[in-house]
Amino acid sequence: MAGFANFKSAPRGNEPNSFVLEWTSESQTDVEEFELTWREENGNWEGFTVPAHEVNAINWAGKHAFTNLNPATRYEAKVSAKNQEGWSRLSPSFHFATFGAGKYKMLMPILT
Repeated sequence: MAGFANFKSAPRGNEPNSFVLEWTSESQTDVEEFELTWREENGNWEGFTVPAHEVNAINWAGKHAFTNLNPATRYEAKVSAKNQEGWSRLSPSFHFATFGAGKYKMLMPILT
């Protein structure tokens, strides 16, 4: 099976309405394609396939340029890879945001 996607993009975007998501995945056999699943934070998941490009004998890369995104908004993506053994498991979530989104904040309990 192919390994989990290793996301290369910085999580904070520089554009208000677009974001380029890049990743690599290790595989002993050729990766045919990736499936990219994504959503706006807490929204509905959408998915589509992305071509795979050989980096070297065991590394494969994928890239997708999102457009028409909402400004200052957080998103989540997961990737799986398809090789001759079938589809890999989905990667852990990668969280990214368009320009202007605030930092993730941990809610702290109020002590009284």
